[in-house]
Amino acid sequence: MAFPDESARTSVNRLLRSCSRLRWWLLVPGLLNGIGAETEAAEGKSETVAIRSVEVGIGGWIKVGKWAPLVVSLETSGPADVQLRITTRDPAGYSASYVSPRRQLSQPGRHLLKGRFQPGGLGGEILVQVDQGKRQGDERTIRISQAPDQPARWRMQDVTADHVVIPVRRGQRLVFFQDDRFAPHGLRFTDPRRIQRIRSPSGSDVVLKEISSASSTDPSRLGHERKILAEFEVVETPRTPLFFFDSEASSVLTGQIVAGGAESGEDTSLTEATIEIAVEGSPVSLPQSRRLWATWGRPAGFGTTPPERTGSGRTLSAQLPVVAAFSEFSDLSDSTSGLDAVDGIVIASGRDDVRKHPRHDTSVMVPVPYGVDEVQSQVLCNWVAQGGHLFVSVGRDREAWTRSPLAKWVPIRMTKTRQLSDSDLRGLETYSNRSVRIPFLGRVPGSVLTPSDGRTFGTALSGPLLAESVYGMGRVTVLAVDLDHPPLSDWNALPALIERVLVEETSESAKGGGTGSGALVHSGISDLKTQLHAIQDDFPRVRRLAIWQVMVLLVGFLVLVGPLDYLLVHKVFKQPRLTWVTLPITIALVIGIATWASGATNRRDLLVNQLDVLDIDTVTARSAVHTWATVYSADSQRYDVQLQPAEWVREGEVLESQIGWSGIPETSFGGMYRDNQSVALETGYQIEEQDSRKRPVTPRIKGLPIAIWSTRTVSASWQAKAPSLVKSSLSSTGVGQLSGQIEHHLPGEIDDWLLAYENRVFRAERNKRLAQLRPGVPLSTRSSQVRARALKEFLTGTSARRVARKGGGYGTDVRTSQVRYDALNRDPADLLQMLTFHRAAGGRLYTGLENHALDRLDLSSLLPLDRAVLLGRLITRQTPGARIAINGRPVKDDQLQVIAFVRIVLPVKRKARIRRRILDPSE
Repeated sequence: MAFPDESARTSVNRLLRSCSRLRWWLLVPGLLNGIGAETEAAEGKSETVAIRSVEVGIGGWIKVGKWAPLVVSLETSGPADVQLRITTRDPAGYSASYVSPRRQLSQPGRHLLKGRFQPGGLGGEILVQVDQGKRQGDERTIRISQAPDQPARWRMQDVTADHVVIPVRRGQRLVFFQDDRFAPHGLRFTDPRRIQRIRSPSGSDVVLKEISSASSTDPSRLGHERKILAEFEVVETPRTPLFFFDSEASSVLTGQIVAGGAESGEDTSLTEATIEIAVEGSPVSLPQSRRLWATWGRPAGFGTTPPERTGSGRTLSAQLPVVAAFSEFSDLSDSTSGLDAVDGIVIASGRDDVRKHPRHDTSVMVPVPYGVDEVQSQVLCNWVAQGGHLFVSVGRDREAWTRSPLAKWVPIRMTKTRQLSDSDLRGLETYSNRSVRIPFLGRVPGSVLTPSDGRTFGTALSGPLLAESVYGMGRVTVLAVDLDHPPLSDWNALPALIERVLVEETSESAKGGGTGSGALVHSGISDLKTQLHAIQDDFPRVRRLAIWQVMVLLVGFLVLVGPLDYLLVHKVFKQPRLTWVTLPITIALVIGIATWASGATNRRDLLVNQLDVLDIDTVTARSAVHTWATVYSADSQRYDVQLQPAEWVREGEVLESQIGWSGIPETSFGGMYRDNQSVALETGYQIEEQDSRKRPVTPRIKGLPIAIWSTRTVSASWQAKAPSLVKSSLSSTGVGQLSGQIEHHLPGEIDDWLLAYENRVFRAERNKRLAQLRPGVPLSTRSSQVRARALKEFLTGTSARRVARKGGGYGTDVRTSQVRYDALNRDPADLLQMLTFHRAAGGRLYTGLENHALDRLDLSSLLPLDRAVLLGRLITRQTPGARIAINGRPVKDDQLQVIAFVRIVLPVKRKARIRRRILDPSE
């Protein structure tokens, strides 16, 4: 190519070199994208994580507002760094994500990730996500049903129901799969003579022939094995329906096999050779008023009734408890918070429960009497110490019980084995309040119960059959006869006996009826926890306008823009067109006044109301802290809230901690009993759980949204083992009598205290010096300044007075009056006193309020079990129970109001009264 001159040649060369450089710069982003894609592909290839199954709740049951466990089964193709995230709605409608600690998975294969969450409403959805490093991995959405639905359903093709009808014809094959890992399932027929078993001869009316079962693989989910419950071949078309039911699960699943075909008028869609019927899991949310029992070892008294087996009486009554049965104790929960929704746990020996052991070869069958390891035993121990109720039956397997880790901490000892006759079991018939005899003749092995304290029931000639004792803040009940063997397993009144043992109700509450002497229906308060939230929302420094004041201001605004504006423009100025000027000025003036008034009545800074409840058990040397913190925000912001136990609590071993939101058990706005919604996709807030191996354990809430001039309440709790800070030597020589001394070494004074024991309460009335228990100063209950009176009369404010009889009659009458319970009372001392002794005061019959959300705080059941409860307000300059920090900084003293109460459980030694004998003069 020829150029006219040298300058032109130079210009063209420069342009070519520039284009060359630009070409290489254009190739750089493509190279970088390629390298990034290869890196992501390599990372995805080495960290492929897939969710295979999700287990929710206790046997599929969860309670709204209570902590619920969640277990995710993962399958990885290589090493991975994973983190479990559980997202659901809270009562305010925000999305709350519960984030578990990160876990390093070094080997490929199947792994289990465990977490916990709080259901914020009835029903709704749960979004389960597994994060891989810094990017989101696999996820799954779980739909939560509502009671009275069941946590498991039959699935046949596209049909899912509690009761299925299976039309069959000769030659078809029936396969029952178990796709539910929430609870064990079994298949049982009401007429087993119509089924040809492998070892039994066939009859004339045989319908099904049993086939040897084996595990198979579901092709839709790689590596997921489906368990076959039973497999049958239809050898004859049934003339009459053949009923079957689920024999293992507490929720009754029933069905029937009927004749199929066009000539029978039945459904002809099932024409394939093999019919598959599967049991699918479906978690169900329960209100807090429903009782939930967990059973292990197949105890009797929790089975299905004949109407339920045929599908004719399958109703889930609101009065009956919900039962979650487990064949493996490890499937229950591995943390105390996972058992938060459980009201009682029943353990039988399970000696005949022979099955394949998961840690051995599949062909090895091992028995598991009281098969609990050390970790599971510690979880049960902590749960009972927090206020749970454990019911154990120990009969013929007493030696296996003594080798179990449970026997190390259960306060009731089984010293030896005895033989019980039918007359020895009459005490159980009397205690059950049922005139139904135990079908038994002969002798049955039982245990000799030796409780260190507490009380016994059903005493026979060889000793008591039932013993109840205290451990921590909870109770343990032991039955000396097996629940999973005859004769009790054949006794029709056994459910009544179990109901009386596990259900804690006063005689007045059990009768039902009445809404209570102090009930205020229009208050919108139906539970004691709602009253607690109302107390926490009361900020004296925030002068909110009452509803009647707001109505007066609205009426004044209407008068100002209506009649006054009319008189001003028509009568004074006589210019109606001026209303186009006066109206905007009036509106602007009203807006300015409203803005000024809102700023004057609502504070401009952050405020916190904190309530601490310290529980101390002097027998087990355990302490627990319960904290409710209500945060008032002057602006719409997000806050990081962190609660840490006090130094004197952290000196011991922190067993478990948790933090979360706190809601009210109501159907109103912000209540937990509303229908929950789907999980929101927008960013919510996180509840981060720290690794329990790290100290100190300080879980936190990150990004909690609070609207302007509104409040949010969070709750936290800790359970720790610490040396006892209280010394006592209390003894009793009769009903309601108490003597001895109490001395504490807490960091402060206990003010306005009371001491409750059995049906009596002891207080220092009209003495300011004794009204405060100072550290290191002993208190004697025998002091003349300590007065005793009936506990129920004190709690209900009952007083008696004599009045003259009307009509001129002789003598006087005694009239009693009772103070009506005020649900709008804002005194936290009165509320905590009622929370601690709610059942002793008469329960709902007196207060008109339920106590389901904070039922663990009720210590009324400990009073007749050789325990005294000291309740008072703790006054100290130090952090009494918990220290709150917001956005990483402690709350200032002028913005924080802390009220702390302490509850101390003290042992009482019973002493027999010395009986003085009158001597005979002849001696």
